[in-house]
Amino acid sequence: MLPIGLNWGKTHTPVSASEDEEIAEDIKKPNTQTLKMNITGSTKQNQICWVEFVVEGATNLFGISFEMSFSPKTYIDSVEVENGSWLGDDILFFPNVNMLAGKVSLGITRKAGQRGINGSGVIATIKIKLKDIPPVETTLTIQNVIANDETGNSIQFDVENTTITKINEKTAEHIPTSFELGQNYPNPFNPTTTIEFAIPKSSQVSLRLYDLLGREVATLVEKEMQPGEYHIVFDAQRLQSGVYMYSLKAGDFFQLKKLLLLK
Repeated sequence: MLPIGLNWGKTHTPVSASEDEEIAEDIKKPNTQTLKMNITGSTKQNQICWVEFVVEGATNLFGISFEMSFSPKTYIDSVEVENGSWLGDDILFFPNVNMLAGKVSLGITRKAGQRGINGSGVIATIKIKLKDIPPVETTLTIQNVIANDETGNSIQFDVENTTITKINEKTAEHIPTSFELGQNYPNPFNPTTTIEFAIPKSSQVSLRLYDLLGREVATLVEKEMQPGEYHIVFDAQRLQSGVYMYSLKAGDFFQLKKLLLLK
């Protein structure tokens, strides 16, 4: 270090006092990234939604643990935890669900010898089944976040919390004004997915699944239905991976959409 010190003034421009303060301030700033939640699927009563835990702007992220609490606990029927793919496939994943406490705990880390990850992506997903009762909303809160880089240095995370808004009884009685066929969710899926559709008047309804050769592989609905909004959970466990088509026919209405099964 001595030669560097002796020659610093000759080979480097001196740093002013104000620049010194700026550098010192930068050193104090923590390496801050964001952990947030994305909600997909249906947040209506007695249906299923998915909460994706998304890291944004990560620098050299090696491992992370945190808790997600849900309050009030009354309106959530069940919770299932799935690993995300962003930190890789060869990782250590420690999920724990405590329904009595209204809490989900997660620990995710890469293995020794691996490098940290930069960028943004989904690190975990939880599947939430909502009860068949009419609350207003449930608040989801991320807390107790601990993260580190590949050398063990701590990384500070900002968090963004959210709420699951649910319909009340009056909204549930709403009658659709038009026929509608929704995009299945999740999509891609394995092995189950949900298809929603709306019927504005009593109709003979057919909801069917086809392969790309036009062959029917499943009949999901075939009956007279009253006006309302409906959802069908389809289990494709017996089918092979690939692109399929599903159609809704009700009266003069007909619509076709694609879905993707990935096993």
